[in-house]
Amino acid sequence: MMQNKLLVGVCSLVCWGSVAAGDDGMVLLGDSRNVTMDIDTVWFDDNGNLNDLLSQQNYVPPEDFLPWSFDDSNGNDHVSLSANQNSFANATELAASGEATGVSSPQDGIDYLSRSGNNHNTFTIRFSISELTQFNIYADLFSSSGVSTSVVELIGTDGTNYNFGASASNGQELVDAVVALEAGTYRFTLRSSMSFGGAEDIHTASFDGGLRVVPSPSGLLVLVGGGLVGMRRRR
Repeated sequence: MMQNKLLVGVCSLVCWGSVAAGDDGMVLLGDSRNVTMDIDTVWFDDNGNLNDLLSQQNYVPPEDFLPWSFDDSNGNDHVSLSANQNSFANATELAASGEATGVSSPQDGIDYLSRSGNNHNTFTIRFSISELTQFNIYADLFSSSGVSTSVVELIGTDGTNYNFGASASNGQELVDAVVALEAGTYRFTLRSSMSFGGAEDIHTASFDGGLRVVPSPSGLLVLVGGGLVGMRRRR
C-alpha cells in the first residue's frame, strides 16, 4: 500500500508537459562574465591647482565556466564603487547573483569640474541546444535609482529570432517564466550597471537569477524510479 502511494506521488510530479530537455542539455560555448569599475574626477584644490584622477579596474573569471566568487571595490575621497558576483555555469543551469554600488561624496571647500562613476557587473554565457528544450528563466532584479539598472536577457544568436528581456530601473522586477527554445545558439545575460556624477548620492543595482533546463517527464521517472529501487533494496 505504501508503494502505491509513492507511485501516485511520483505520477503527480512527472505526468505533465510535452517538451523534453535535450539529452546533452546545454553545450557551453562562451563565457563573458566581468566586472568593470571606472572613476573620473576633476577638481581644483584649495590652492587653485587642477587635479585629474582617472581609475579603471576590470575583473574576469580566471577560467571559462568555473564558479566565480568576486567581491572588490575601487574609489577615492570623491567617488567609490564596489561590486560582487557569485556565479556558475553547467549543462543544466546558468546562475548568478551580483550587486553594483556607487557613492558620490562631495568634499567641503572643493570646486569640482566633474565627478563620475561607471560600474558594470555582467554575467553572460553563450550556449547551444540540439533539440527543442524547455527552460525556466528566473530573476530578482533591483535598482535604487534612475541612473542604475538591472536586466535579464535571453537572445537567439543564429537566426532563431528569439528575444526575452526584463529590467528594473528605480525599483524591483521579479521574473519566473517557462519558455520552449528551438535547437540553436543562444546568449543568456544578467547585468547590473550604473553611470552617475554630480551631487552626493548612493546608487545600488543587483540581480539574482538564472536559466535552468526543465527535465523531461521521462528523465524524472528515471531519476525517481532509481530512487524507489534503492529504497526497496535498502528495505
